[in-house]
Amino acid sequence: MSTFKKVILSFRNFVEVYVPAIAFFIMFIAFVVQVFSRYVLNAPLAWTYEITAIGFVWTIILGAIYARRTDDHVSFTFIYDMVSEKIQLIFRVIGNVMVIVLIAVAIYPTYDFIQFSKISKTTTFSVPMNVVYFPFLLLMIMLILYSVIDIAIDISKFKRQIKGKNNVIEDSEGGR
Repeated sequence: MSTFKKVILSFRNFVEVYVPAIAFFIMFIAFVVQVFSRYVLNAPLAWTYEITAIGFVWTIILGAIYARRTDDHVSFTFIYDMVSEKIQLIFRVIGNVMVIVLIAVAIYPTYDFIQFSKISKTTTFSVPMNVVYFPFLLLMIMLILYSVIDIAIDISKFKRQIKGKNNVIEDSEGGR
């Protein structure tokens, strides 16, 4: 494996696994501090809410990218499971094309909103809101990328199925 590919895969794992884990850990610690401060010391802290909210956004959105990559998301497959493998393949391609088209339509307005939101800052730490919302843009880009990869894989499977059927027909005709 090339060095460039290793760097890309390491960066992908960093963004999809480690950043959400770190964000969740920080969010959890801030939450515990908030509960202790509020109910034991009877002195609520403002900064813990902000950290918890930002950590939640980053954990959920970046974790969703990982779930999409590993196909660990919730799916309702009642009808999908009843059809043949070829029809399932067609469903997957149609679904991925729909995801690509819908996100492609929404990506510029999302980017525009995220850029616009930089004028707002969080209350306690004055973090620009575009930093808070940035993972959503990353989610959209990665969903498009993973959908394109899935379409390429499904088209490859479809070609192999067709090639395999042609070989079976040729083999059966050769015996006559």
